[in-house]
Amino acid sequence: MNKIRRVSILLLSSLTTLSGCSFSLDFTDNWFADEPPPHIEEPTLKTLENTNIVANPSKLPDATLQQAKDSYLRLLNTAKSENIIAESLQRLAEIEGLMAENALFRNDQQQTSEHLDLSEGYYRRLLNEFTQYINETETRYQLARILSLNGKAEKSLAYLDNLSKLPSKEMEAIEARFRLAETAFSRKDYRGAYALYNRVIAEGKSTEFYNTALYKRGWSYFKVQKYHKAFNDFTTLLDHVYEPEKTRKKSIKSLMSDTYRVAALSLSYLQGPDSAKKFFKEHGHKRYESEMYKALAQLYDEQDRFQDTAETYFAFVETNPLDSHAPELESLGINVLGKAGFVDLVLDAKKRFVQHYSVNSQYWQKSGRARSTKVAGWLKSHLNDVTGFYHAEAQKSKKKADYLEVARWYRLFLENFPDDKDAVNKRWLLAEALTDGGKSVEAAEHYHVLAYEPSNLKKSRKEEAGYRVILSRQNSLKLTEDNKIKNAKTRAAISAARLSLINASLEYRKAFVGAKRVPQVLAQVVELQVTQGQIKPAIENARDLIHLPKVTRKQKARAREIVANGEFDLKNYAAAEIAINNIFRKDRPRGEIAKNFHERRAQAIYKQGEQAKTAGKLNEAVKHFLRLGKIEKKSPVRINAEYDAGTLLLQMKEYSRAVGVLTAFASKYPKHKLAKDIPAKLVLAYESTGNWRGAAREYEKVAASSKDINVARTAVWQAGQSWMKINNKAASEKATEIWKRYVKTYPEPVDLSLEARQNLVDLYGKLKVRWKQDFWRRKIIAEVSTRKLSDDRARLLAGEAQIALTETDFAAFKAVKLKQPLAKSLKKKQKLLKATLKGYGKVLDYGIARLSTQAGHRIGESYAILADSLMNSQRPRGLTPLQLEEYDALLEERVFPFEDQAIEALEANIKQAHRSAWDVWVDKSLDELKKLMPARYNKPEAIDDFVNSL
Repeated sequence: MNKIRRVSILLLSSLTTLSGCSFSLDFTDNWFADEPPPHIEEPTLKTLENTNIVANPSKLPDATLQQAKDSYLRLLNTAKSENIIAESLQRLAEIEGLMAENALFRNDQQQTSEHLDLSEGYYRRLLNEFTQYINETETRYQLARILSLNGKAEKSLAYLDNLSKLPSKEMEAIEARFRLAETAFSRKDYRGAYALYNRVIAEGKSTEFYNTALYKRGWSYFKVQKYHKAFNDFTTLLDHVYEPEKTRKKSIKSLMSDTYRVAALSLSYLQGPDSAKKFFKEHGHKRYESEMYKALAQLYDEQDRFQDTAETYFAFVETNPLDSHAPELESLGINVLGKAGFVDLVLDAKKRFVQHYSVNSQYWQKSGRARSTKVAGWLKSHLNDVTGFYHAEAQKSKKKADYLEVARWYRLFLENFPDDKDAVNKRWLLAEALTDGGKSVEAAEHYHVLAYEPSNLKKSRKEEAGYRVILSRQNSLKLTEDNKIKNAKTRAAISAARLSLINASLEYRKAFVGAKRVPQVLAQVVELQVTQGQIKPAIENARDLIHLPKVTRKQKARAREIVANGEFDLKNYAAAEIAINNIFRKDRPRGEIAKNFHERRAQAIYKQGEQAKTAGKLNEAVKHFLRLGKIEKKSPVRINAEYDAGTLLLQMKEYSRAVGVLTAFASKYPKHKLAKDIPAKLVLAYESTGNWRGAAREYEKVAASSKDINVARTAVWQAGQSWMKINNKAASEKATEIWKRYVKTYPEPVDLSLEARQNLVDLYGKLKVRWKQDFWRRKIIAEVSTRKLSDDRARLLAGEAQIALTETDFAAFKAVKLKQPLAKSLKKKQKLLKATLKGYGKVLDYGIARLSTQAGHRIGESYAILADSLMNSQRPRGLTPLQLEEYDALLEERVFPFEDQAIEALEANIKQAHRSAWDVWVDKSLDELKKLMPARYNKPEAIDDFVNSL
């Protein structure tokens, strides 16, 4: 902002005030961002009323300004350039404004008005004639300012209104909107004001009017009873200007204090703390949240609304339970209730405080803070008040519930202040209260301290306290086990109660060895340890119990059971078997007990076999598995043992023994689920001994029984392979049945299906059934063609099949003799030639090197055979020598093309071999070329030259 404009702001405010005009643009310094907005004491805006402001004179004296004015007037009158004229008018308008300022300081209203009139004229001329040389927005703004200063408020307002509607982001346009908003606010047009403030705020936080506009819009909303929107604006302002209390500047402190006050007023017209809770829930917790609740509480307190005050403090604690200010605000709430005399409410509030800030509360655990001396003082004071109240009530009523209530508060005291000088007295009071309340179980914890920790108690009282601990733990376990709800939590509670009883009993036994109740306690310990899974100590204590004096026969029998079961649970299976044998000898169990121990002995033997197996002692494992059936014949475990024995024998490669065990198993348990695996195991045994017939039959069983298509398919395949390994006609015929079924049932995977067809080709060759061989060869060729298979194996199988079929055509072609009439026999031979060439051509298409050379040779050979057959064909009868000579010449002409084709094909075959591999068919092609072109190929050096040229 230039100097003239900034000075004019003071002029404008002062002149507006002095003129007494109802319209005020209020250009006071409190609108700038580095100054706080007006202080708000109540819902009225006293400080927004116009106040007299003393305007300071311009720093330029009138004489200097007059000289500048005269210079610019001369320049204006003489200048030819419109740009210079516009500059002169601009300077003259500004100078008249400064001279108006000086006149205003002298209180010369006439001079002030004259200078303002001249300035207005200059600005109007600029806007009418020279808009291309000026900032039109700024000039219109300056004209509006001059009009306002000159008492022409409505005209000024109209200019500002026009400026405010411009989409311009220039500061003048923004400030125009702000001034209009201020005018509306000062006229108490609050709805119009907040609409105008909206446009200023929309320009963003970077403008110098943002804070004030936001604050005043909040007040505008407040004035029209839109308290929600007002509160939102005040909190948005706090978000923008908030500084921590310890480092807060004085100006910000004042602004925040005023904002807290008016925000609290807004909340008080809503639902008070409920509205605050809702706001912070929707918008998230804020740094100033505790101060906002304090402001609302202080407002209520000033109005003597004590319960509302306390509820406001508590509302903060409810929604911010882990906040560092929570203890302070909660204590403030308690103090307010105490000041108001709400006894019941105070008690409840103190109880909540203790719950919130006890040593093990979530507040300390989740916040990670250390308890301060101040919070500890509040906590101890509130605890003493609560325990004192409830103890007095219990002593009056004598009710168990009241004693339990006071016990709860004594326990909290000990938890929070274990080292306090009054802690010992509180523990005695706690134990007494628990006893009087019928909760001796909880009292046992404190009796334990009295029984086992150093004190002045007599030994007899210590022993009694120790036994009461046991009785209490028994009662606790019973109550826990009686809980009808069975879940992880109750199971954990039962386990904890059981462990407590075990530990209490063992501690008692150790401390009071000579007590008469020790045997009873030890017997109980053994049972509890078994239940708890403490097997090893249970066994040790059971053995001790067996040897104690005055132990009943029933107790000894039970102890032996615990030893046997315990050794089994500890996986000491050999020892468990011995212990069970001991039970059968000494206690002679019957019924269900006997049945259970028979089964457990079977399990012990089986487990010994498993352990031997794991240790690599396979022979020993087999012995255990097989002896199980002799000792416990009726045990279901016997089935698994015999199965495992057979499996191990396979692993040990004792196939003959394995076959015996496994076939016996399949015979005894044909419907058992394990029986389905027997065929596969027998297959292994049969294959390992070369019994292919047995292996094949087992494979067929697997294929027939398996529901898994992949398993069944594999089994059929293996069955076929097994039959093929038997070298006789019957096995070959069986194999053909298998492979036909495979092809029909399992067209996928294609590669295996092709191999199955090839197996049929091989088998029918072995059986010398040529037509069936050719049938399956055609099936292979058709499969490869239909599925467009291109992998090497598929092409090889198809190529071999094709060349075998074509060789038949070739043999037929070769066998045809050319007789008279020549046309008839030649036609037949040419037809066979065509079939032969087509067949070998297909072979070449497969691109298999060793087949291609054979096919290539046969093609050349076929042409050569045709040529030779023509030359050696039967001559017509009755020809004269001359006619015969002409006939022979004619044949030679027909033969030459075939010979050329033969040579071409044979040479191509040799060239092809050079690119892949030289084989017997290439040699045959070379031999054939020696016959056809002896001059070229019947010389070694000529052949070398030809080969080297390839």
